[in-house]
Amino acid sequence: MELLAQLIGLQLESEDRLQRAGTALAESERIARLREEFIAVLGHDLRSPLQAIVTSAELLGHYGLGPRQQQLAELILRSATRMEEMVRATLDFARGRLGGGIALDLSQHDRLEALLEQVVEEAGASYPERRIETRIELGAPVVCDPYRLSQLLSNLVANALCHGDPDAPVRIEADRHDGVLRLSVHNGGAIPADRIPDLFQPFTRRDDDARPGLGLGLYIAAEIARAHGGTLEVDSAPERGTRFTFRLPPIAAPSPAADTG
Repeated sequence: MELLAQLIGLQLESEDRLQRAGTALAESERIARLREEFIAVLGHDLRSPLQAIVTSAELLGHYGLGPRQQQLAELILRSATRMEEMVRATLDFARGRLGGGIALDLSQHDRLEALLEQVVEEAGASYPERRIETRIELGAPVVCDPYRLSQLLSNLVANALCHGDPDAPVRIEADRHDGVLRLSVHNGGAIPADRIPDLFQPFTRRDDDARPGLGLGLYIAAEIARAHGGTLEVDSAPERGTRFTFRLPPIAAPSPAADTG
């Protein structure tokens, strides 16, 4: 009887601990969701004042300022533009977490080559000393969300320019085989092996990394790939360098909206 009483007591104690753990987990999930909702609202509300700063700084540059004033206006513009990029990344992160993924606006795009080349040109403007080699040969229209695909490439190129070997060129290639779009970005240098498993997780930055950013670029790129039904993979080794490869299988062109007029 004493043994039975002890067993019953242990069972009741285990059930009580399990119930407390379940309550704590539910509370943690509630707090996490509130935190993500707060991030989404904050990011959304910051866009308007940031856009006002960017517009004002651009206008100041047309008023014949002195050299020092012009330098300050350019600094304001660069800083506000950088903040806009961080807010956009934060909103994409929040949408992905709260809404089950990044939403796409699919269309058949016949000028994707020019759009991707423009993305590379804009990314390289911030690193004029770096050598960038580009080969983009798509040959046919691609069904995709062109804005999101541009964002994916921009994040990969920025990552390569920021973290890659500065003495090695960054190579961007895009082509199609059997209808599959392949987009790759290669840079010199290797990623430590212990970092690769978490590379596409949000906020993955080394503690000693003083470079700007939230650690969301690769996460958002991977989410864009997933939303398209594609894949984003990384191959990295000291002898080969680092290559990120996005593959997009063929997507059926969206049906035009029915004319209800």
